[in-house]
Amino acid sequence: GSPPAPPPPPPPAPPKAGFVETVRAFGGALDAVYDVTVRYSPGQGGAAGGGGAGGGGGWRPSEVEMARGVFPGAVELHVRRFARGELPLSSDEALGGWLQDRWAAKEAWLAARAAGGPEAEA
Repeated sequence: GSPPAPPPPPPPAPPKAGFVETVRAFGGALDAVYDVTVRYSPGQGGAAGGGGAGGGGGWRPSEVEMARGVFPGAVELHVRRFARGELPLSSDEALGGWLQDRWAAKEAWLAARAAGGPEAEA
């Protein structure tokens, strides 16, 4: 057979400016930011784990794959809550940097889970 497809590239990082603007627009009404990471495991329909997009070596079925009956074997949600007081609100740069740090931690968590590692904090 043909060699397996290379793993897809990770999704692009979220735009810092939009995140910062949203946090600033909510002001004191913002109670917390929720960081949600979704990890799919290959499953029914003969999925081998090479298709779709995803970071950290993970697999995510595309809409076309799901329409064809390829669904994940499992969906893992990792949710963390960051209270407003935990956010570095001192400057837009600090808040944007925090977002980038969260993204890097999320990618590292996905890579560790894809490698079969134990759960770790993202």
